[in-house]
Amino acid sequence: MKKYIYICTVIVLAACSPQPNAPGTKYDYQSKVADLKPSLWQKDKDTALAKAKAKVRKYANSECRTIDYGWTLNELKNPGETRCEERADGKFRCQLAQVEMECRRLSPGSVGMGPFSKIL
Repeated sequence: MKKYIYICTVIVLAACSPQPNAPGTKYDYQSKVADLKPSLWQKDKDTALAKAKAKVRKYANSECRTIDYGWTLNELKNPGETRCEERADGKFRCQLAQVEMECRRLSPGSVGMGPFSKIL
């Protein structure tokens, strides 16, 4: 009896588990060009440039989220150009400008309940 319950539980959990490449899953894509958030003020230009480049994926993902709920970064097409500015006290901050990115989201209604979506 315990074996039967165990097998049934495994089958139901496997059928209900998320399926990332389910046959009905479709995505909407949108390209976007934006200036990313500048780095914090740093003592030298090299550090400021490194900080700006290190956070490019994080800031690009934030830009995708500004489109609407559910949008996320799919890929960076072009990292853009770097602009650095200097303050009067000798500190620098850099920003990546004109970054091309491709954002994606799940198409509304494309994800059902797996194999049970036809039953219910």
